[in-house]
Amino acid sequence: MIPPDSIEDDTMEPRQALKAYREQAIEGHALLRILTGHNSWRMLAVEEDDGVRPLLRIVGEDRWLQLFTDEGAFSEHIAARGDDGAEQGWVETTGEWLFDNIGDELAGIDINPLLDDAIHYKREQFDMLRSWAASLKVERVLAEQKTDEDAARAVASARFFIAFISGDAGPQLALAPDPQQNRQFAAVFTAPDAALEYTTQASTALGQDLKLNAFSGAELFHRLAKMPLDGLVFNCLGPTPPVAVSIAFAKAFAAPAEN
Repeated sequence: MIPPDSIEDDTMEPRQALKAYREQAIEGHALLRILTGHNSWRMLAVEEDDGVRPLLRIVGEDRWLQLFTDEGAFSEHIAARGDDGAEQGWVETTGEWLFDNIGDELAGIDINPLLDDAIHYKREQFDMLRSWAASLKVERVLAEQKTDEDAARAVASARFFIAFISGDAGPQLALAPDPQQNRQFAAVFTAPDAALEYTTQASTALGQDLKLNAFSGAELFHRLAKMPLDGLVFNCLGPTPPVAVSIAFAKAFAAPAEN
């Protein structure tokens, strides 16, 4: 339907991404993908007998989690506070784990607090952060072709997007580009940025807007398994390398829903 673009490898570091976002050089979706995929977050913490606990910033009755993109940001924060930070502890973890496990008892999270590139996300945005963590987990599962129970649960419970084209006979499922032009592959997207890239290009190519719908994996594959398709392509236009699977993939995940 539309020609596939080359998939670019995103190598922007988190602090670069924060600066680019402030300068409106990248969109919020691009920033969230970089922050979620970052594997070296520093979190302020204190040691206790049974391990460590996060050191929270208390504002009235609200509690905020403090996170730092790297060692430099952490050191700059300590300097900006005006103390030597000699007794300030921290732990390192991944963005995927952080956003997946963030709890609603927090008012929000502060990223690089006291610095020029600081940003925060409030409690009402936590579901969005959890969704991004689930999306990146699913992308890893698909790329590695994992088939264990944990992978199956991740795929079945994650949120996916598909696009529809308006037609005289009703909405039609938008398809992934097929160089051979004789196969029907559903275009499926794991995250908002992947879906937006596709709909932007497809709308231009077709001269009409596309509508996005979101489904859980279990519901989506239940629906696609009943359609005359040859397979599915995840993120056909990036930002991750596309992953193509046969229609048997959808049927495997549709089976539980049919019982």
